Amino acid sequence: MQDEPTPTELIKAVADFLRSEIMPVIEGHDALRALFSGFAQLARSIRVENVRFHATADPDVAFVEEHMTAELHDGSTYENDLCLRVTFRDGRLAEIFEYYGQSAHEELVRRIGG
Repeated sequence: MQDEPTPTELIKAVADFLRSEIMPVIEGHDALRALFSGFAQLARSIRVENVRFHATADPDVAFVEEHMTAELHDGSTYENDLCLRVTFRDGRLAEIFEYYGQSAHEELVRRIGG
């Protein structure tokens, strides 16, 4: 019988899978700008509400919850709840790991033909 993984090993395995198979790492200002510019081109307006900031025991890591509503150019609306793990380094934003409602995101991708 194989030993069960520790919680730390399990979290690392899931994170590694998500980074390699689901959402690749976006690095650098140009790549991040391109990612957000692509979504912004779909939307007539984007509104972020109900923003809640959660400090952690690590002063360089915080979590942010938010609700986003985008009015798309085709007349439809995209709404989703997001949670972001934000990491700071030397007082600057170093990393954002975003969690979002999968069903709403899949519906958006289906509508835009992705």
